[in-house]
Amino acid sequence: MIYLHPIYIAIACLWFVSVSIDYARFLYIWQLKEYRIDLMRDFFSTKKGQDFWKSYPLATRAVLTIGLYVFLREIFPTANVILTIFALDVACNIYLLYKKIRRRPILTKKVLLITGIALLVEASIVMYLKSWQLFLLFLAFRFLFLSAIIVCFSYPTTIIKKWYIFKAKRKLSAYKDLKVIGITGSYGKTTTKTYLAQILGKKYHVVTPTKNINTDIGVAKHILSTNFTGVDIYIVEMGAYKKGEIKIIADMVCPIVGILTAINEEHLSLFGTLENTTNTKYELLRAIPENGLVITNADNIHAMKYIHELKAPVQTFGLDEDNTPHILITNATNKKEDGILIEGTDQKHTFSYHIKNIHGSHNSTNIAACIIAAKYFNLTNEEIKTQVEQLTPPKDRLNICKYGDATIINDSYNANPDGFRAALDVLGSFPSHKKRIVITRGMTELGEQSEQLHKNIAEEISFYADTLIVISKDSYEALAKGILKKYQITIELIENHEQLLTYLQSLKEQNVVILLENRMPSIIYKELEREQHACQTT
Repeated sequence: MIYLHPIYIAIACLWFVSVSIDYARFLYIWQLKEYRIDLMRDFFSTKKGQDFWKSYPLATRAVLTIGLYVFLREIFPTANVILTIFALDVACNIYLLYKKIRRRPILTKKVLLITGIALLVEASIVMYLKSWQLFLLFLAFRFLFLSAIIVCFSYPTTIIKKWYIFKAKRKLSAYKDLKVIGITGSYGKTTTKTYLAQILGKKYHVVTPTKNINTDIGVAKHILSTNFTGVDIYIVEMGAYKKGEIKIIADMVCPIVGILTAINEEHLSLFGTLENTTNTKYELLRAIPENGLVITNADNIHAMKYIHELKAPVQTFGLDEDNTPHILITNATNKKEDGILIEGTDQKHTFSYHIKNIHGSHNSTNIAACIIAAKYFNLTNEEIKTQVEQLTPPKDRLNICKYGDATIINDSYNANPDGFRAALDVLGSFPSHKKRIVITRGMTELGEQSEQLHKNIAEEISFYADTLIVISKDSYEALAKGILKKYQITIELIENHEQLLTYLQSLKEQNVVILLENRMPSIIYKELEREQHACQTT
């Protein structure tokens, strides 16, 4: 049989190696973008995405594959040409692996199913049409082929997701005494959720989705896997990339309390306008019934825009007395490495909290929102004070830890302008004799305002830092333009992960403060974990 000829066996083996590496690489990108076309489109609008198009696995390989086949087929038999091209492809991939330019997805059922379907379809087409040249066509355009499989796969996935949501809604509705709190906003959702769970946990049995689960399917799966027997309060974080997504979650969980932290340019490239963002966040507030409570930020004009249209009563928090918030923060001070001091009033009583485990004065508004919710659930001022002063932050949000002689401010989950400014404020609270270093990839999904927002944040970095290390060329140019030359801050682009790790390790024995802002390469997290098992607040 022709397929058992040694040359065809060799082609099949090389094809399998090639396709395995490609699917791992491409599925990593798709998984990172949550298999969403809108997120992938936004990725390709960035310099990194454009470079990805030009890279060897995409445009470069397509040109080389077609060019080599056209040139060599007139000289050598077709099978030999195909074998040569696949051998070269595997060699190139091995070189990329050797250079540690490798990406692989987290193994999930979805990844395994998509991989299996794509392998089966690719092999079946070649075998059915008995054309080995098709292998080369797939090799040249494999990313497009796999993307088509993923898009087709999204249709049955949507049906399955609706079924999960239906079952979750039905399950939750059976717990008549369960109270649900929904939290949304451009930033501060997870932090507020974490703080509120710790405060209400003094008096109630509270459950929250783990980590950063805030999508409809994520919340639905958490509901279906959780035993709510004896649970008093369920706190749900609600995220979205487009209009309608928060409404789906709100309709599923039926919240009695809705908290809107703030609205800014986060995900602006996906929403298009701040008006779209505002309407989407308000999907939670509009879902709160008349006997419930809406809690929002009096200082944020977008968060306050439509409160007059809501059927539920509204209470607000803020820093500006002119906005007459129900909880007014009169003082929020960073105590360097000793946490924060928050003082304020609830229109009847004044309060003062010294929170040793929390850093960043901006957390005062997150805590103010929690105070309002705690009072709604009948916690006393004494109970609130006890719990607030024992608060601990969620992971990678202004966690301060030692790294040898250096100090790390790990704010690597954050990716928005307001959060960046808050982190710089914490950096600035450290003594000026310590060298201050900012390591960041910049901010993402800011749309047409990205360049200006990066220039603005670079000006503020100039005031606080001595060195700026940028790890993504997407933001490097705008950040470099925004740096104020009179402050003589040094700026450097380090895209290579190994070089970045080497740079970080070189700071370990120095008395410096390092701010990690926005997502870091995995080897950086591993380095911090190796140093002390976990980067936790000191």
